Amino acid sequence: MPPLGHSFTCALILTVTLPVVAMARPNVVVIIGDDMGWPDFGFMGNDRVITPTLDKLSAEGVTFTHGQLWSSLCYPTHHEFLTGVRDEEWFGGIRAAPTLPRLVRTGRVLTYPDGTQHRVESRYRTWQAGKLWEYSPSDWGFREHAPEPFDPKNPARRGDAQWGRDGWTVERCGAMKTEKRSCPATRAWRDFLASSDWGRDRFFAVFTPEIPHSPSNPPQQYRDLYKDVDGLVGFQKTHYPMTTWFDELVWEILRPLELRGLEDDTLVLFFADNGLNSEVYLDPFNPEKNRGKASLSSLGMRTPFVFRWPKGTKRTAGKRYDDLVDLSDIFETLARVTGSDPKLRRVPPTGKHILRRLRRGKQLSRKEVIAQVGDASLQTFGRIVTTPEWRYVQDIKHDREELYAIDIDPREEHDLAPEAGDDVLDTFRDMIDDWVEEAL
Repeated sequence: MPPLGHSFTCALILTVTLPVVAMARPNVVVIIGDDMGWPDFGFMGNDRVITPTLDKLSAEGVTFTHGQLWSSLCYPTHHEFLTGVRDEEWFGGIRAAPTLPRLVRTGRVLTYPDGTQHRVESRYRTWQAGKLWEYSPSDWGFREHAPEPFDPKNPARRGDAQWGRDGWTVERCGAMKTEKRSCPATRAWRDFLASSDWGRDRFFAVFTPEIPHSPSNPPQQYRDLYKDVDGLVGFQKTHYPMTTWFDELVWEILRPLELRGLEDDTLVLFFADNGLNSEVYLDPFNPEKNRGKASLSSLGMRTPFVFRWPKGTKRTAGKRYDDLVDLSDIFETLARVTGSDPKLRRVPPTGKHILRRLRRGKQLSRKEVIAQVGDASLQTFGRIVTTPEWRYVQDIKHDREELYAIDIDPREEHDLAPEAGDDVLDTFRDMIDDWVEEAL
């Protein structure tokens, strides 16, 4: 066991907010996949899954291959992405929180040398489509959205049928990039894009379709693509066709930008809300066996973050970085790139923007990410320390510890905790204790 040294520091030490980088403000499109494991993309090295749109997005943009989520379920991921913090109750609830859609509408507060302040409006129109939990789009701060977004009879789970799944049936939309069709799921999006010439105004759009989430029932056209692919096991036989279906959905979202000449002026971000096990599907609510969704494993909590912005990332297009980037960094980056001010929040920012990495390749300084997953009332409850080399898991629910050398064992197949000894494990235990005292 190599020595850990003394370079580890608490992940949430508060930092001084850096100046906003001067640049033209882009439109922003965020696409969040539903239940997609980090090994299950072509651009992540999987040569059996067919994801041409996402592969192209990665080739034309910047990919952070070791993105870190703070949970392995969609509910907290959506909340944490839009608020930048782990607990929106710090703000008194979602309706009072300075979410990303509210920040991009509000803009920045400029302080002049004489101490006077002036609020600058960002002029972003905000639009949302897909599932969210518990609240309507307006509760989150979105002013425009796809039709029929909220079912008052089922307020816990929000997402209209078209953007959840029904709007992507091949019977209604065709298949495999057929342009001569009127797909229900993209009609509202195309109408929104047609509503402005996008000169002075900009748009901030978030898509959360419920694909490739179960049930795994891909159309036959996508199943046929995998007839000659050898070695597929278990859920891969249906999940990979579902993933290709999602990949085409991404094409449907991005194609109107190309047709309207908006590609260069639009920052596109893709990531997944949580993962699945890429070898065999395991019950996500049986944590004794599960290593994917709803677990403490990196197969459930790691995701690639893919940024594409042709005008803003020309120097770094096609780059792949293994920096540790988490949702607080994503929040900070999107707030800054839209000309918003994260300091408008009533809690100090915990993340660091990654614009210099995106634009110039400058190395990031984050050394670890610490997260708490679940709580004592849930089947999954634990705390995790992730560094570039190590992943320490403190499974509170089952009173056990795990340690993985993730730089050589990324799927966490070999638990080193039993042989590590307390002198090694105490380093991670102390980091969590310090983090709990400071952050929770």
